[in-house]
Amino acid sequence: MAMTERDHDKALQAFFAEARHASPEPSADLLARVLADAEAEQARQAATGGGRAAKDRAGTAVTGSAWRGLRDILGGWGGIGGLAAAGVAGLWIGFSGVGTLGMATADLWGGGGTIDDAGFATGDLLALTMVLEEEA
Repeated sequence: MAMTERDHDKALQAFFAEARHASPEPSADLLARVLADAEAEQARQAATGGGRAAKDRAGTAVTGSAWRGLRDILGGWGGIGGLAAAGVAGLWIGFSGVGTLGMATADLWGGGGTIDDAGFATGDLLALTMVLEEEA
């Protein structure tokens, strides 16, 4: 006898109800190891003068360098790379002197066709299809 969708839902609801009532508790051994690791880390930081930035006698943070701080603010090397790529793209679009972005990308990627009044390369079948659908 095959289960209907309603029977299947009832079985799932029973499992979900049981899961809501049974909350998992970490073992005492796990909690003791986590606490020991935390205490060891606190002792290490106290011995080395703190985390990333040590404090001088006046209580102000002393950082390694301004470049490291700028790198951290921008999100690391990935953020710096994205910012550089966006800056180069902006400069290229701004100084390329093209009429539209479509013409600029056709020139960059070697569009092979000419750009007509609709703003797409004559070889672009998808754009041609969309224009034909609009006219119909």
